[in-house]
Amino acid sequence: MVSLTPDAVFDARRNALCCAVMESLPSAPIHTTAFAFRIFRISDLELLRAHANTALPILDGFVNGSTTELEKTAAYGGVPEIAALGFALARQQGVSDNTVLAFLNGIERLRSRPANALDVLATDDVALLGVADGLAALHDNERTKDAAAWLATIVGSRPASSEFSARLRTLTLELVEPRGRLRASVAVNDEHVAALEIVCQTVWPQRFEGSAVVSDDARRNLFISLMRRHDAQVGDLETAALELTALGRLLEDAVVRLLPTLDDLVRVLKDTQTSLKRWVWQSRARRGVDVARWLIDSEPHVQAFLWAVLYPIYRDSLRDEQYLLGFGLKQPRYDLAVLSLETIVEVKFARNPDDFEKIEEEIAGDLGIYFADPHRLRRMVVYVYDDSDDAAPERYALLRNALRARDDRIHDVVVVRRPSMIPNRSLRGSPSSKASA
Repeated sequence: MVSLTPDAVFDARRNALCCAVMESLPSAPIHTTAFAFRIFRISDLELLRAHANTALPILDGFVNGSTTELEKTAAYGGVPEIAALGFALARQQGVSDNTVLAFLNGIERLRSRPANALDVLATDDVALLGVADGLAALHDNERTKDAAAWLATIVGSRPASSEFSARLRTLTLELVEPRGRLRASVAVNDEHVAALEIVCQTVWPQRFEGSAVVSDDARRNLFISLMRRHDAQVGDLETAALELTALGRLLEDAVVRLLPTLDDLVRVLKDTQTSLKRWVWQSRARRGVDVARWLIDSEPHVQAFLWAVLYPIYRDSLRDEQYLLGFGLKQPRYDLAVLSLETIVEVKFARNPDDFEKIEEEIAGDLGIYFADPHRLRRMVVYVYDDSDDAAPERYALLRNALRARDDRIHDVVVVRRPSMIPNRSLRGSPSSKASA
């Protein structure tokens, strides 16, 4: 009896989509094939090659980054061949002058045709995207600008046939004439549209800057649908490629959330500055109880705050106040550590601007002891809480640059300023603190 584990179910579905892609390749238009390979990741290409029963020149060409055959077909071909070369040109790095010339010459041939002869291009969303993708990859000059304006006119000459079509055509326009059109929200209740949005936001991230990300609910629904579906889109390469790529990206997103990286840790620590905006410091008591004021007045206070922030994320991997391997009579302790990331979070407390220099000296002096056991802890993030009455933000970058330059095991330095509702140090506990709160 075969055990149906989550891994087995996922692999079965992914393999079915790979088979659908491979079976659809021989009959697919060349520009649809090029679109598929434009959105595939390296891991997708390796997976497809493993599923290839025979040698497929088109697969080998895209995997190896060769555009020679596409250049030849674009020299005498029509819309599909030129659009395919556009996708290939955008995907590759350091393309030859021959590739660029073949692509631009192909566009010139299309532009010389009468308007009614361009219906094939005007009604083919993928072909329009391929031409735009190639143009966007080239340096701006008079020739590419004229071609971009011509393509935008072609896009505007026909309405979109569906929301899926509209999103492709909007992306096409953004590639040749960036104006922030993709910031407009898109309904992702259509799974085909949701898959397209997830994939395109990853392949063309700059064009989607400022756009809303696909919601967690929509991602969850799409993932469930893709996993439950038993049919494979054989003969529909565009759909099969989108679903294969979207499925992989959804899984990667889930893994990233379950297994945060070191940069994720730094992001969380930096975000504590914003989270302090609702810090409690009441001016008067409420409901007959004592006034509530969460004073942060020492390094242990900061450690407790960070523990509350980090524990829900890292749980059993988070450690506090543990002794490190020492030398002689000195046995230092780290403040916090995330064992799964092999990273120390060293907490420092600055009471005045001069403390920043002392903090640099203290950390530099103890680095050898911090990493005496490199098999357990290999990196450090320094978290400095600035409680100075006279803020000196210019020292933040100086400290960060000095420590990171001193030792590459210091991944980053995060400095957070005390929240504005906490009064100056000289006013805490005095009668006037109520008035200043």
